[in-house]
Amino acid sequence: MTTNEITINKNNNMSEKFNGLNLPAIQKGVGLSKDVKKEISSLDLTKKSEVNRILNSESPSIQKKILQEESGLDLVLVGDLTASMHVYHKLLKDNFKLLCKDLFALIPNMRIGIIFYLDHDSHLPYVTRVSKLSKDIEQLYHFIETTPVSTDGNSTFDEAVEDAFNDVVSLNWREVGSRSVVLFGDAQPMNHRKARMGTVTSI
Repeated sequence: MTTNEITINKNNNMSEKFNGLNLPAIQKGVGLSKDVKKEISSLDLTKKSEVNRILNSESPSIQKKILQEESGLDLVLVGDLTASMHVYHKLLKDNFKLLCKDLFALIPNMRIGIIFYLDHDSHLPYVTRVSKLSKDIEQLYHFIETTPVSTDGNSTFDEAVEDAFNDVVSLNWREVGSRSVVLFGDAQPMNHRKARMGTVTSI
């Protein structure tokens, strides 16, 4: 496991007839384990950032250089590797790798993070597994290939969708640039929380 990987803890229906994964349009713009259910964290949008402080104290040329280095698209791919998705496990992983390859070639200064999740079942190897936002495609490939999937078709535990989005909020996002999250799964967040769960559209 690399230092960028953290081991921690489904919504659109997937058709059995499709030949690939349908992505919404994307515009340009070691080892820690836990299985504790937790509330979704909130972002403090009022806090003054270090980047903002530096921009206010430097010359225009330095400001432009900082903005160029810090701006770009941060994309997080969230994937369901539970047993109910067993037909799509290989397809999901293969397309995550293909997305990394194609998007890095298309979008300058891009970073990609990946989160896989399973069920809240103590017999499974993890609840969520996280690879931080990175430009290192080889590290991302390694993370995708080595993350275990669930084959326990008898599990009746809730799927860790909420936990995955909590990890999304806690990722190493850049302070400047665009942010996007794409979820591939086949189940709602935990049933007993469904009544008070909103729809996560962006971070």
